[in-house]
Amino acid sequence: MEIRENINTHMGKRSGMNRCVYVFLFCVVVSCCIFSASALDVNIVGEPEIICEFQEGYAVNDVILNENYILLTEYLWNDAVSRENQEGYLSTGSMYLYDINKKTLTPIPGNIPSSSAQLAKNGTVYWITPSYCIPNGDQYGNTISHREFYSYTPGDASPVKHVVPGNDFLTDGQYFLSMQSDYWPRDASLTLSDLRTGEKKSLYLNDSPSPSAVLLSGDTLVYYSELPMGVSDAENQIHVYNISSGTEILLSVDVRGYSRILQNLWGEKLVYDLYDPVKKSSFTPPIFEMFDLSTGDTESLVLPDGVYASRMYPPYAVLSEYDSSRDTITFRLATLDMPPITQATPILPTEKQTLPPQPTQAGSPLALTIGLIAFVLACVFAVLWREK
Repeated sequence: MEIRENINTHMGKRSGMNRCVYVFLFCVVVSCCIFSASALDVNIVGEPEIICEFQEGYAVNDVILNENYILLTEYLWNDAVSRENQEGYLSTGSMYLYDINKKTLTPIPGNIPSSSAQLAKNGTVYWITPSYCIPNGDQYGNTISHREFYSYTPGDASPVKHVVPGNDFLTDGQYFLSMQSDYWPRDASLTLSDLRTGEKKSLYLNDSPSPSAVLLSGDTLVYYSELPMGVSDAENQIHVYNISSGTEILLSVDVRGYSRILQNLWGEKLVYDLYDPVKKSSFTPPIFEMFDLSTGDTESLVLPDGVYASRMYPPYAVLSEYDSSRDTITFRLATLDMPPITQATPILPTEKQTLPPQPTQAGSPLALTIGLIAFVLACVFAVLWREK
């Protein structure tokens, strides 16, 4: 009798230990399911090389790159025009084009400054100048001003001046989108030109895009809609318009309650950083995510110090360093351990469909797989528990 009781006691302890092990394993698996994150830890390969140094006292206007070229534009406020009522551009500055393959830097000729620029894959640069002011230019003795549009292709002797209606523009060398409005967005007019065929057409979107947040890559146009006065773009949803099909997708709201600040569009990869609408601020350090427009998958980007998504085009990134003793900015080209970007191909989405982004903390293929394993193990543990 005593032996049987000892055996039962021993078996009870063993059963209790088994249950503890099962519970522990179950908790571990569930924790992996909940807290697993699909993250891409990006690192710099080798030593970044110096590609350009701005003139003394000049600030950064644009840093744009693709798989072949890097465009760097500088600016310096022109006090002679703004304060002394003289003729000229409101700001000055040179433009530099760096050929990644040839490792050569070319100042764009003509000494024509830029207030906003775009870069095509073949190295063609498109830009709008700062306002050119002519004091006492009208019959009433008032100053008049206007902005001009230029383009430059490597090998040309000088930039080419164009007549393009619009307050702003966007291009990647395949399409050219001009945006015209006197009272945005009430009278906004969008004209899309196919640079391959010369065809032009008016573009009608589901909403009026905010001029400060529009991205273009191939057939894909990404934008925030214009919001009422006082409302930040960070509070808005993201629209994805397919140029070939004329259809539009609205990305669903982030399930974590965060807003998304557009940073870049690499082919079909939309890159943004997260914004906390409660604290009304971005995270420190920034939290970058890469959303695949073709699959709906999201991957977080852990970037090295000094590397920003707005100055990247995988596998390249532009780093900048300010020298206070000389008041100059030096730029370096870094190579990242990321695969090159595959260019976007025409996607024909279902019209007005909503494409939900998959958050990093849950919903990724890895997390779903672990969740399924956790469910199966839970069922097995339940059966074993009953038998004990």
